[in-house]
Amino acid sequence: MVIQGININKHYGSTKALDNVSFSIPKGALTLLVGPNGAGKTTLLRVLAREIFPNSGEIKYLKNIKASSVSFSEENRDFFENFTPLKYAYLWQLIYPLFDREHFMEIMQKREIPVNKSLFQLSKGKRTWLFNALVICSNSSVMLLDEPLQNLDPVVRADFKDMLVKEKEKGRSIVASTHEITEFEEITDNLVIICEGHILIQCEKEKAFLTYRVIPGTETDGDYEAIGPLVNEKLVITGKNIGRKPSLKEIALGYLNGYSLNRQS
Repeated sequence: MVIQGININKHYGSTKALDNVSFSIPKGALTLLVGPNGAGKTTLLRVLAREIFPNSGEIKYLKNIKASSVSFSEENRDFFENFTPLKYAYLWQLIYPLFDREHFMEIMQKREIPVNKSLFQLSKGKRTWLFNALVICSNSSVMLLDEPLQNLDPVVRADFKDMLVKEKEKGRSIVASTHEITEFEEITDNLVIICEGHILIQCEKEKAFLTYRVIPGTETDGDYEAIGPLVNEKLVITGKNIGRKPSLKEIALGYLNGYSLNRQS
């Protein structure tokens, strides 16, 4: 593990953004962080990036993980709107000693992003690509991405996901917060589901596919643990080959729906 969080709490006044959260970030893997709006995803990423500090709890980093070893692209991409991509590249070079300027320029050229235009002159999709490229070219050990597919068209999304796979193969650890679960299913390694500041589950993808099944919602007999309802079906934990294999999106929806029902009861 490159980062481990133990009993992390972060609150803003009376609002608990993270409530006794524990988690781990494995090396050389892509971890998908999913949950509804306001679940605590961005707060957790900002804590990992050391942008903000928890009110209590402990975060352990590997000894070689320094501030310049963690890069972060936030969902809010309106910072320094008068900056051009070239100015951003210069700024990131100061922060990240291993920043690959040549690779950055190649990405800008391929995606037809004018490097001398100000941020506010770029489309939302090009802004997303700009900050994704900055994180990739930082060559940091840990990459944190908040909604990295936002405003990207399907062809560009596929290109970006191919780049993430290559970065994983280099041993870099990636955490992507997203609502686009299906887009990442093929390339992700781990799933973390968060809701109302609580982590509901953290699991490896392949183990999840062996553990969870989707069965008819009317099924009442069987050796299983019900997690939560889906449309006319439900997600369950079982060691038996019943029903069908779920998608990662269905695992997330099952847990979120089950959490909501438990809160109401």
